Amino acid sequence: MPQPIPVPDVNRRLAREPEPGAPRRWRKAALGMRVSTRLMLIIATCLLPTIGLQIAASWNQWTERKAQLGDLALHQAQLLAGDVGSIAEGARILLGTTAQFRQVRTIGNECSTRLARLLDNAPGFAFVARVDNAGQVRCASDLAVVGAEDGAGWARSAPLAPAFTAGQFTRSPSHPGGFLPFYLPLAGSETTEGGALVAALDLTWLEGHLNRLKRAGSPFLVSGVLTVADAEGVILGRDVRHAEFVGQRFPPAAMPIVRSPTPGILRLRSMDGTERVVGYTPPTPASHNLAVAVGFHEPD
Repeated sequence: MPQPIPVPDVNRRLAREPEPGAPRRWRKAALGMRVSTRLMLIIATCLLPTIGLQIAASWNQWTERKAQLGDLALHQAQLLAGDVGSIAEGARILLGTTAQFRQVRTIGNECSTRLARLLDNAPGFAFVARVDNAGQVRCASDLAVVGAEDGAGWARSAPLAPAFTAGQFTRSPSHPGGFLPFYLPLAGSETTEGGALVAALDLTWLEGHLNRLKRAGSPFLVSGVLTVADAEGVILGRDVRHAEFVGQRFPPAAMPIVRSPTPGILRLRSMDGTERVVGYTPPTPASHNLAVAVGFHEPD
C-alpha cells in the first residue's frame, strides 16, 4: 500500500519561524502570553479613548476654574477701587469746603484754627494745610507741620497740581507712619493769594480701613490681600503686614499694575514670597492716580 505523503504543518512552522524583520524577543513574549493578560491588554486598549476624554475634560475644568478665579480677583479689585475712589472723593469734598472759608483763602490769623475745626469731622486725615505759591506751609490743622514741612516734596508739588489729584507716598518726622497728600489748587486774585490746599490721608488709618473692609466684605476676601499704591507703585496701604511693606515699591514682576492702561490679572510671586493670582486696576486720572490690587493664593 502506498504511504501517504506527509503534509507540512504550516501553522506550526509559522509559529516556529517569525516573519522576516519581526523582533524575536517580542514574538516569543506574545506567543507565551497568557489569555488573561491578552484580555487585559484588549480591555486597556478599549479604555484608552475614554481615559483620554476624561483627562481632556479635567484639563478643561482646571483651565476654566483658573479663569473664573482670575475674573473673581479682578471683580474684587474693581470693588476695592470704588471704595478707594470714595476716600478720594471725601478728600475732594473736604478741600472744597475748606476753600470756601475766607480765613483759609487769605491765610488769615485764624487759618490754622479753622482747619483744625474742619478736621474734627474727617478722622481719616492726618492734617489739612494751606500752601502758598512757593510751596511753603502757611497754616495747618496740625501746628507741627507749619514751618517744619517747608520745602518738603509734598508741599512743593501742591501748587503745581493742575486740578484735584492725589500725590505720592510721603513720610515726615511729624508723621512717621506716612501719609498720602491730596491737592486742590487755588486760583489767586487781587485779594487772595494762590497756592493750594492739601489733605493728608493717614496711612495708618488706611490700614485699619482695609481690614474693616475685608471683614465686612465677601467671604472670598478672607484669604486675600488688599493693597493700595500710588502712581509709582509705592505701597500706601495693605491689610496684611502693612507696617512692613508701606513705603516699599512693587517688585518688578508687579510693575505692570501701574503701567497697564486697563484693569487686568497677573499671576506672580508677591512681596511676601507667596504665589498669587492678582486682580488690579492701574493708576489713571479717573482713579486720582491710585492703583489697587487684590491677590489670592490660588490653591487656597
